[in-house]
Amino acid sequence: LRDHGQSKKYFHDIEGYNHLAKVAPRLDKITSNVTTSWMYDWIKNPKNFRPDTRMPNFRMPDSELVAVTAFLKSVAKDSPGEDWPRYRGTGDSRNGLELFKSVGCVGCHQIGDLAQTATDVPRATKIDHGPTLTRIGNKVSGDWLFGWLKNPRAYNPDTRMPSLRLTDPEAEDITAYLLTLRDPSYQATAVPSYERPH
Repeated sequence: LRDHGQSKKYFHDIEGYNHLAKVAPRLDKITSNVTTSWMYDWIKNPKNFRPDTRMPNFRMPDSELVAVTAFLKSVAKDSPGEDWPRYRGTGDSRNGLELFKSVGCVGCHQIGDLAQTATDVPRATKIDHGPTLTRIGNKVSGDWLFGWLKNPRAYNPDTRMPSLRLTDPEAEDITAYLLTLRDPSYQATAVPSYERPH
C-alpha cells in the first residue's frame, strides 16, 4: 500500500497496471461495504469469488492473511458517513432489472451474459468499464449499494461511476435487483483465530 494523498489514500499498486488512471479500488473504506470474512477470503484466493480478476493469489500463510485483514480493518472507516442513505428494503427487483438495463448500467457492468444479450442496449455501449456484478449480492450490503447508487462520489470522489440521478424508489428497485445476484454455492472462508508467537 502506498499513501497517495487524502483523495487516493490506500489505493494499491499492481505491477504492470500502475500506469493506468485507476489501478485498483480504494481500501480506506473497505469495511463499510464488505464483511471481514469476504475480505479474508478475497485476499486468500481472489478467483474463488471472481475467476476473471486480475488480483493475484499471493499464497500467503494463514498468519499473514489474518495480519493483512486485521491491518485493513484497523485503517478502514466503518461507515462512509452518518449521512449515508439507508436501504429500506422495499425495492421491486423486477423493476430494478428493467431500470438496470434502461439507465445504461449494462454499458459498463456485466451480469452473466446480460451485457451481450440485452437487445435494447446499443452494441457500441457493451463495454466493461466497471466490475462484474454477477455475485454482488454475496459481497456488499443493501445500505452500501443504495448509497452508492444515489451518490457514488460521496464514497469515492475519484470514481468513474456517474451519478445516475436516481430517485429513491428507483435506487431501491435497482438495489433490490442487485441483492438477488447471489451464488448459493459461494461461501466465504471464516477468518481463523491467530495469535503471534511470543
